[in-house]
Amino acid sequence: MAKESYKLCKNCGYKNDLDNERCDICGSEKLVRFDLKGKNKRVYFSISLLILAAVLFYLFKPEKKNLEKKVDDVGIFVSENRPINYYTYLRSIKQLGYIKDPDENDERAVIRAMGYDDEDLKNAAVETIKKWYKSTKNKKYLVYIDSGH
Repeated sequence: MAKESYKLCKNCGYKNDLDNERCDICGSEKLVRFDLKGKNKRVYFSISLLILAAVLFYLFKPEKKNLEKKVDDVGIFVSENRPINYYTYLRSIKQLGYIKDPDENDERAVIRAMGYDDEDLKNAAVETIKKWYKSTKNKKYLVYIDSGH
């Protein structure tokens, strides 16, 4: 069984008894006392705290249902099977107006935004189509401008 307390020789590393003033191996007086009782208590206390924390986490872990944020004020839209925030969607529609040559996907997103009941979203979509008309002079955008406002 290992010693619970001893004096360690700094020269050779031998574990001497507590009553020795000199090392039994090299005769050095550079002995340092080590008490393992206190260290063992700290280790056991740390392990017990870890186990207690794991048990408490298991007992009181949050359910997935509670983790979902439910915000009634902010609408959620689905774009390509991913939900996005209303404000993000509105900003995206406005930013699409800066595209010089919009493709079919851009046009579809803006036309879909015109179909919602929200006035801010409709206005942003119409403004985007107006910008596209000014930059491309494509007359197909006139149909949407007339129907939007």
